[in-house]
Amino acid sequence: MSILPIQYEWKVEAEKRLREHSVDVLKYPSKIFRFKFFMTIGHIYWERLIASTERQRLDDIELADRLGLSSATVSRWTSGVHPPAADKFFAVVLLVLKRDLKDLQLGSQNELLFDSIQRQHQDLATEYYEPPSCSMDRFVFKSLLQAMHIPAVNDLAPNAKVTKARQKTALEEVVVGLNKAIQRDFDADVKASQNFAGSARKVRPQEVDEWLASWGVPYTLFAMGCTKTWGIENV
Repeated sequence: MSILPIQYEWKVEAEKRLREHSVDVLKYPSKIFRFKFFMTIGHIYWERLIASTERQRLDDIELADRLGLSSATVSRWTSGVHPPAADKFFAVVLLVLKRDLKDLQLGSQNELLFDSIQRQHQDLATEYYEPPSCSMDRFVFKSLLQAMHIPAVNDLAPNAKVTKARQKTALEEVVVGLNKAIQRDFDADVKASQNFAGSARKVRPQEVDEWLASWGVPYTLFAMGCTKTWGIENV
């Protein structure tokens, strides 16, 4: 069972999108999603590495020479167009920089993981759905996660066979449930930290409607691929 909540109507729509692209739904998590997501994570790490002071100590020619590669290959890596595969990335870190990955100042694990989640959602939207009309940050991602716990969100899925009146009511139900979840999380943060200040954010129906329209299907495709616990729900 996925660690991320998935609602039935959204899953039906996501599976339809996969089939339209000739993807075997049953093989999607292990054969398609996992390969692409780990590649995305590798790209995020590489982008941080080439922007770091560690990387800047080596020019492309030296890096290529020490790895036994052509300078053209390394140039493609550093341009970001064709980042290296995971084995080459670790070769740079371990053999060339002679450092442990955790010792490099590339950002926190949660930062790197969320950047990967964000990038993968964008790629899923582009490949299987449509370009989103709004951006995704941590709050939007967590809001989607919370919204998919609420059964009424099924009536907001694309092609859901419900009336406009029911869609409006369903959106109101999702917003109420989402705001309760946000307040609950906020209260827990306040309790855990005496220095926590401010108040819980209240989401509006038009915000939630746009988030679902932009990210509902990509989120569902992402959740369908996450069949193992990677800490994603805690970013």
